[in-house]
Formats: sequence, C-alpha cells, structure tokens
Amino acid sequence: MLIASPDIYDLMTRLIDNNIDFVLRSYHNRTLNRRKSGDTLFSHLANEQVKQTYQVNLPATDKRSAHLAELQVKWCPVKISRPNDHNNKDLPLTLGVNIIEIAENNSSVVG
Repeated sequence: MLIASPDIYDLMTRLIDNNIDFVLRSYHNRTLNRRKSGDTLFSHLANEQVKQTYQVNLPATDKRSAHLAELQVKWCPVKISRPNDHNNKDLPLTLGVNIIEIAENNSSVVG
C-alpha cells in the first residue's frame, strides 16, 4: 500500500532502498549535491551534452501541425539533495539517481 507523503523524496528513498526501478516526471527544480555546488537539476541538464537524437513522426494536434521531429536525449547520474525543510531528518542527505531529458529540437527543421 502506498502512503501519501509530503514530498516525493520519501517515495524515492523507499524505492531505492527496496531496489525498485522507477521513472518520475520532475516538477521541482531540485538542488543537487547538498548545495555544495549550488547546482540545480534543471541547470545541470541544460549544461549536459545531447547524447542521442531520434526522428519521430508527430501527428497533428490542436496546438501543432503534423511533422517529422528531431528529439534530443540527455542523461546522467546526479545526487538529489533532501529538501532543507523536510520533516524527516532520518532520510539520507542525498539520493543517487539517473536523470533523462527528451526534448524536441526546435532549432532545426527536419524534412
């Protein structure tokens, strides 16, 4: 049974402790490495090199036309810091996770 927690950090800790693989969509720009570097999740990803590209046909929607898109993929390991204001100080200070970003390259027209 999954119990709601005030922050997803609790859930990530339990999943890692139980050797359960997971994929979560990031909403918060988490701090990395216990604030030593001043780095954040989003800025870290912005500085990562594109490691792979894929072309996919995207269908038309209400907001875009159908087109052949180039998707850029980045990934790397990071250590996410426990939030400073987290109420459970028994959780580890950092969690090692792998992050991935897949984004459409809007600067090039494929076709």
